[in-house]
Amino acid sequence: GMGEVYLAKAQGAGGFEKLVALKVLSHQGEVTSKHADSLQREALIGVQLDHDSVVDILDYGVEEGRHFVAMEFIRGFSLAHVLRHTRDTGRPLPVQVVVHVVRTVADALRYVHRQHDPDGEPLGLVHGDVTPSNIMLSHDGRIKLTDFGIAALARELEGKGAVAGKPRYLPPEVLRGAPHHQHSDVYALGVVLWETLANRPYPEAARPGQEI
Repeated sequence: GMGEVYLAKAQGAGGFEKLVALKVLSHQGEVTSKHADSLQREALIGVQLDHDSVVDILDYGVEEGRHFVAMEFIRGFSLAHVLRHTRDTGRPLPVQVVVHVVRTVADALRYVHRQHDPDGEPLGLVHGDVTPSNIMLSHDGRIKLTDFGIAALARELEGKGAVAGKPRYLPPEVLRGAPHHQHSDVYALGVVLWETLANRPYPEAARPGQEI
């Protein structure tokens, strides 16, 4: 809630131009140094990732006191936008399309989870916000996982009893205050799979062992 996203144009010599998505800390609300630190860590996490199904981070900086991240612009829609349409029309996505989308995101998460630092130590990266809003479907058929803001926030909140992320996509132990873990991302993707196949939101009260 502390950020705004703009469509911007990167310009260079010789008439070079490229459209980018620009995430900027908002002037509205109480923007603190912690928010700036979180945005910076989001950029630092994203710039380490190089995968066909993860949105590229292109730049990070501060302009006139406002922190920003420039990232790859995806021409298309979020899965959340698509699901709103399928629910309004009563026409769910074909099963083979759902399987392709979820399999692609699972592959992106496997890549993220297996990242190591320069010394070969596991980074233990967790996305923390695997939801339809953060799965982009491009017009040319690409599928991209975006927004690692909660990943940075989850590290800050670890051990403090606070919960980061959208409750419907969080496993029970995280809702009870346990830290995010890579298993949390797998759980969230499972909820996305359920919602996309069922063409309706996952019941927030539903938990393993309860009837849906």
